[in-house]
Amino acid sequence: DCNEVGAQGATALAEALETNTTLTDIRLGAGCKIGDNGAAALAEALRSNTSVTNLSFGSDSNVGFRGVAALARSLEENANLLSLDLGDSNEAETDGASAFAFALKVNKTLTSLRFGDR
Repeated sequence: DCNEVGAQGATALAEALETNTTLTDIRLGAGCKIGDNGAAALAEALRSNTSVTNLSFGSDSNVGFRGVAALARSLEENANLLSLDLGDSNEAETDGASAFAFALKVNKTLTSLRFGDR
């Protein structure tokens, strides 16, 4: 489980990822509630980060379509992320999958993409 990291915490983490070159695995457990703003901040950081290979959201991350779309767009530039788990709180599973359609044509490194627990 996770403390409520929230969008503010996710944004602070994203700022650190812009210069960090050693962290490879980020797992935000249940209840982090980063929302679309937190997911968008992490997505922006992933555009230039060269070390993170795994990003996982737990349940109740409150990431909707806007956050999922930002993550999808980041994959067009990110060449290091191998696994992305959007957790089970994603309310945009159908539209979210569509958002990844173009990005996955461009991205050649992602090997695992998970939407929900179902």
